[in-house]
Parts: sequence; structure tokens; C-alpha cells
Amino acid sequence: MTDFQYTLDDEPTENWKVEHVLQWWLLRANAESEAEYNTIVEGLSKQLEEGKKDLWEAHEQVSEIVRDSDNIENQSVPNSNHQKQLASTNTNKRQQQPIIEKPNPKPKSKVVVTAASTRSTRNKKPTAVAAAATEAANSIAAVSAPMPSKIPDTIHIDIVGGPYDGKFYDLQPKTRSHSWVGRSSSTKFKERGISVPLDLEVSTSHGRFEFKQGKFYYTDVASTNGTRINGEDCVPNQPYELEANGFTILAGQTSMKVTLLKLA
Repeated sequence: MTDFQYTLDDEPTENWKVEHVLQWWLLRANAESEAEYNTIVEGLSKQLEEGKKDLWEAHEQVSEIVRDSDNIENQSVPNSNHQKQLASTNTNKRQQQPIIEKPNPKPKSKVVVTAASTRSTRNKKPTAVAAAATEAANSIAAVSAPMPSKIPDTIHIDIVGGPYDGKFYDLQPKTRSHSWVGRSSSTKFKERGISVPLDLEVSTSHGRFEFKQGKFYYTDVASTNGTRINGEDCVPNQPYELEANGFTILAGQTSMKVTLLKLA
């Protein structure tokens, strides 16, 4: 293929060859695709943050409902005791009533009127307080119930050595979108990866974090000075599966401690 000596800022002219025009269109299509992808990723990230905020607000509202229900029930206890005392007094009065005899030409039979026979039956209905407490308890159970087990969705990086010691990053590489590490200051390094331009021992594109088949990997992309993983040199262009804790990556002077998290 003919070397392409033009950029996207150039416009095709009559002197361009067919190969130059095709390559120019290919570069332009790639640039537009990457810009659209970045816009979609940014929009999804905002939706995720808004969803987390709404969840916590719902949790606070449920907690407030439970506290109010407890206060109302505590205030109603004295009234309940008073009602029980009145009911007990009425029952004693009924039990002291005399036996009533009903005249009948037939042999007289005594009809005994007791408190049990005169007591009216009524259906028990839950009070408004009990209903509110039940609803609040169900809501809390739904919020606080353990979520089903998920695979980690975030790579948390703590920089523990080098020019950027003390910084941290939360990376979320996807199947078709890697998180790159290097001295480059381009968008894919600064916004979706780790850019370390002050570490001169790191290559422009040194390595990348990948996500495939539900697992996270790190791959050294044939960097100049190589990468050490847990103290051992790694083979270029070979993916190394990341462990949940205690995983250290050394690229140039930048030492990275890796932890896998579930944030979503």
C-alpha cells in the first residue's frame, strides 16, 4: 500500500492517487466513529451516576418512613393499654349479670346469658400505622436485600510509585474498548486509560487493560522497556489475567496496585 503523507486537515486534489483518497476517507470515518463513541460513553456514564443518586435518595426516604412509623406506634401504646382496661371492666360487669329465666309452659329450662354469648364479633383490620410499617419494612427488605453475585466491573488502580505516586484511577474497559497505559496524552489515554507523560521510561503506548469473556486482563503491547507483573517480566502481546487483590504492575517507574471492584 502506498504511504499516506496527508492528514485529515488536507482536502483531496486532482494530484491525489486513488489509494490516497481511499485512505483519507478511511481516516475520516475512523475519526467520526471515535467521536460518536466517546459521546455515547459519556452519556451512559452520566445515566449511571444519576441512577446511583436516585437509589440512595429512595433508601433515605424509606428509612425516614420507618422512623416515623416507630414513633407513631410508641405514642399509641398508652391508648391501647387504656382500652384493654376498659374492656376488662366491661367483661367483669357482664359476668356479674343474673341468670334470666324465660317463662314457658314446658318444663322450664334456664337460659344462661354470659359475656361470651353477648360479645359481638368483629374482623381484625390492620391499622394505618401497621400498614405503613409493613410497607416500609418490605421496601427496606427490597433495598437492603443482598444483590446477586456479579463479576467485577471496574479496575481500581492506585499509583504507589513513580512521578504520579498517590493518584488513582477507576477503569472500565469493554470488549471493544480497551483502557490504554502510556505517555500519550490523547483522549483514549486521558479519559479512558492512564496517561503518564512525565515517566520517560514508559512508551507512548505501553500496555492496555482488556475485558473479555467476563474477565480483566493486562497486555504489554511490545513496549520499549517492558512490564513487570508481580515482580516478573511479562511476555509482550500476551494477556495476563488480573487477580482481585495483591496484583502489582510496574511500567517504567510507575508502579500500579490493581484491585477489582463492583461499582455498578
